Amino acid sequence: MHAVTGDLFPFAGGVALSPLPLVAVILMLASQNGQRNAVSFVGGWFLGTSCLTIVVTIAVQHLPAQFDHNTGTIAASLKLVFGILLLLIAW
Repeated sequence: MHAVTGDLFPFAGGVALSPLPLVAVILMLASQNGQRNAVSFVGGWFLGTSCLTIVVTIAVQHLPAQFDHNTGTIAASLKLVFGILLLLIAW
């Protein structure tokens, strides 16, 4: 499982540093009450990302034992799904 988690860190970094939230924060800073709005947005972004990470981690830890011998296939499947998801988001 640690190999899969390590392989997904680049995707997580891409999501965390994606340009959309960065542009949103810059635009919020230029608006009225910008600092308060930007801090709230960044806090919500990190909270949402953290909650999703915790839920996925807990879900993966509770997979049945039958998947332990098949982690290569699971890792490849996850990479494929996340790759397609990133392509759809980019489109």
